[in-house]
Amino acid sequence: MKQLILVDSVQIGVFLFLGYIIEGPNKECGFAIYISDADRPVLWMLKDTDGNKVTIHLDEDIIAHIATKSKSDFTQRKQNFKKILDFIVSSEKKAAYMVFKGMEMEYFSDTKLLAKAKSKYIHTAPKSTLS
Repeated sequence: MKQLILVDSVQIGVFLFLGYIIEGPNKECGFAIYISDADRPVLWMLKDTDGNKVTIHLDEDIIAHIATKSKSDFTQRKQNFKKILDFIVSSEKKAAYMVFKGMEMEYFSDTKLLAKAKSKYIHTAPKSTLS
């Protein structure tokens, strides 16, 4: 995916999270959140194949990388995850307005992906798969 326009960023712990308007694999416009040391997005939003709804995708390997590289204890990870979620919610609103105006949106906080990401980040620190 090609990063087109930087929309927002926030430093949380040792990671800089960056929200971009992107060009998806089929040249469609989308939105993605990256961390500064990864070339793939943590989370991205694209129109579904019918073009009727915006769906969210999560890269679990990037979540594992974040969990591994985080130097925070359990309590700090809970606080960091809240900040990450706040950034995602804010980014989703910007994406809905800037990229997906008038479309039906799938929101991260309404998906099973939220529980999976939270558990992986807060409760585990698996070996990173990024190189």
